[in-house]
Amino acid sequence: MRRSGMPGLFAGDIIGFLVSLVRIVTRKGRARRCSGWRETTATIVSVSWRAQLTFPRPEAEIAYTYRIDGGLYGGVDTKPFCFQSSAKNYASRCAQGDSLIVRVKPGEPEISIVLDADQIKTNESTTNPRVSH
Repeated sequence: MRRSGMPGLFAGDIIGFLVSLVRIVTRKGRARRCSGWRETTATIVSVSWRAQLTFPRPEAEIAYTYRIDGGLYGGVDTKPFCFQSSAKNYASRCAQGDSLIVRVKPGEPEISIVLDADQIKTNESTTNPRVSH
């Protein structure tokens, strides 16, 4: 007996996985181009995660606001994942009201980006304070 939906579903999963990989690589390239932008602290206003039913592309989304040079701005960071559990885990580590570091484009404060390396640095400094000798 032949299962009619399985081959297409499997191919869709593979395509979704490959699309996620491309999105992850693209995100890393964009991060390198923006690493010299000004840092500021943002406040998370919402966190969610989702995975599409067709061509699953799990992602976590963080909406945030920040103040810079007297103005209030907002942004959304959508982070792609290869696995639904990873997107869910990432989103569960963030909460409304938490702080996060964003980079702001020089001369265009309405354009911002979240760099993973900035968040890792921030988490390390709060969990492993430096000891002076």
